[in-house]
Amino acid sequence: MNFNSWNVFWRWCFASLATLIVFGNNLTIWIFLEQRRRKRASFLLISLSFADLLVGLFSIPLLITAYETSSVAIRKIFFLVDVFTALASIYTLGVISLERMFAVAWPHHHRTLKLRTYTFAVATPWIMAAIFAVLFLTLENILGLLIFCPAAPLLVMCLAYHVIWKKQRSSIAETVRVGLE
Repeated sequence: MNFNSWNVFWRWCFASLATLIVFGNNLTIWIFLEQRRRKRASFLLISLSFADLLVGLFSIPLLITAYETSSVAIRKIFFLVDVFTALASIYTLGVISLERMFAVAWPHHHRTLKLRTYTFAVATPWIMAAIFAVLFLTLENILGLLIFCPAAPLLVMCLAYHVIWKKQRSSIAETVRVGLE
């Protein structure tokens, strides 16, 4: 089997993927920024699109470059950028699920949230991603971090959507009960 032909195929696939990621997330950011009346919740979606845009702009091209070269420095830079962009994206998804949970479970309080709350919600995933990316780069034994970092937002998302499901189920049951009376 000729592995050089496979390398060309995978380079082309990753380059195409990066192009689609950049195009799609640029379009998403542009659409949200062009809205006349921006909703505060769209700030989180813009942050998610920006994190994914960085994956397409930096992480995938660095992956191709790191694979092509044997440079240790390029591989470390790729690792740092890849971990940072991936964690920023995953943590932003976790924050979005918490925001959705808050909107469904406590709608009256959700409407009164200040811009400062959304600023904090946008900044937190980026700060956490930067901290963990540096920890990944500096620590030798990273297996625990490697498991914890993506698992924590996954657990948050599962719990948040479970609360949403329970809240929706209870409101449907309440509607049916009131309708039967």
